[in-house]
Amino acid sequence: MKKNQWIGLGLGFLMTSCATHRVAGWDDSADINASESLEEAKHESPIGLKDQWMAEGYAHWKKRHIRSELEKALLKFKAVSKIAPEDLDSLILLSRGHFILADAHLHENSEKMKAWEKGIFWGERAMATFPGFKSKVKENFDEAVSVLPRSFVDAIYWTAANLGSWVKDSNIATQLKYKSRIRSMIKKVEDLDPKYFYGAVNRYWGAYYAIAPFFAGGSMEKSSESFKKSFSSQNHYLGSHVLFAETYAARKGNKELFKKELEWVINADPTVLPEIIPEQIIEQRKARAMLQNIDEYF
Repeated sequence: MKKNQWIGLGLGFLMTSCATHRVAGWDDSADINASESLEEAKHESPIGLKDQWMAEGYAHWKKRHIRSELEKALLKFKAVSKIAPEDLDSLILLSRGHFILADAHLHENSEKMKAWEKGIFWGERAMATFPGFKSKVKENFDEAVSVLPRSFVDAIYWTAANLGSWVKDSNIATQLKYKSRIRSMIKKVEDLDPKYFYGAVNRYWGAYYAIAPFFAGGSMEKSSESFKKSFSSQNHYLGSHVLFAETYAARKGNKELFKKELEWVINADPTVLPEIIPEQIIEQRKARAMLQNIDEYF
């Protein structure tokens, strides 16, 4: 495979580049606003309008496949977080939204890195709203994650999604630092909800086994088995097929399988899963771009 793109949660620790630094979301002294301008949110944030802002944010969120709409949604959710810092829904949407922003709408790597970092921050802040997590996290992250209940599965997953993407452009020390953290979050998601987000756990392992070197557990057979399990959870989730083509088919050098999967995605009905139509549209865009640049994968 000639091209290294984002290939699934946590795979970034297999690559190396320059070191990066970030502030944990559970740190009470941390302020994500310090790294970006939120003057708009400040001006729109008189106390008492939380429900209105969430409703307005959701209205924009429904069109998150459009960058300007997603950014408007994030601005509303940030405003809510300023007046209701323990509001779990807004924090989860901020984490998930920044992942989508980087994955679907940003092109410069530096911009993607900033978006992923913000996504990690908001996800960690969401997890820290659970007292048991916050009391343990500074001593032992894995133990802290282990106490989170089912209601926090979204926060765990989107934190892992952002962290896995963010570390891929860090140096080996940073990658090793976060490797076990990513795996512990994925395993916790699996414990809480094995079929979460249309087979996300098996989708992760499918990509991991396809890309990881042999000494790190890589196995094309395990990759195939994991993707099959993901498809069986929800075959109509287009992201699974795009990732299967990008990792397994490309790694195997199977151009026909690569084309077959992506053509299936392009011709699929994005409305079959009405709750994630924007994500389905985004995956169809990816499939078209991958086919147009197929020689970069073989």
